Amino acid sequence: MEMFKKFAADRIARKVGKLLINGNGVNTILGLVPSLAALGVTPVTAVGSAGNSGGAEDGSNSIGSKDVATLYYSVNEAYRNSPKAAWFMNDGTRAYLAQIVSKQGVPLVQWQGPEAYIFGKPVKVCPGMDSIGASKSPVVFGDGAIRFDQPVLRWFVEHREPWLTTAMRIVTVLGGSAFLIPLVLAVGSWYWQRYRTPRPLNCMCPHPGM
Repeated sequence: MEMFKKFAADRIARKVGKLLINGNGVNTILGLVPSLAALGVTPVTAVGSAGNSGGAEDGSNSIGSKDVATLYYSVNEAYRNSPKAAWFMNDGTRAYLAQIVSKQGVPLVQWQGPEAYIFGKPVKVCPGMDSIGASKSPVVFGDGAIRFDQPVLRWFVEHREPWLTTAMRIVTVLGGSAFLIPLVLAVGSWYWQRYRTPRPLNCMCPHPGM
């Protein structure tokens, strides 16, 4: 049973992850990449890694350090310097960029233990991201909290059921002091009248120092 739970959780996470990245917004979440396009964000067109390798690679089959730098500095400085700013890519793209070195032999990707960093910003592995290729979006840089949280929140707000909202309001009211205090007093008074003991009321009421 435990193995099945882990398997099911992994499959659900992968499905949701793909939607968070590329969901088209039709009866589902509007994903990260489509959200950026909808906001009018101009993508950086890669020129490729030929400048690093000296080979014949181009933007249709590779990413170079110049492409990464162009993307990094295309983001507004205020957002770029946010502690929440990060790189998002799949594991294959991270592995590819980890092999890129400058002409001085400095690796593009820096490692701190198992964690990868580019320009001091963490690299987050997202299996749902595109692989490197023509007309693909294999790398995204920015504040992930904003890019992921807002589409998810918007989708849930748009698809929440009225009965569920009512049920949650009832739960909130039942757990509030406006309901619990009169309930405690009523139950305590009933016990006093019936059994002439304040013990239940003492147990239900908070005491100083508790």
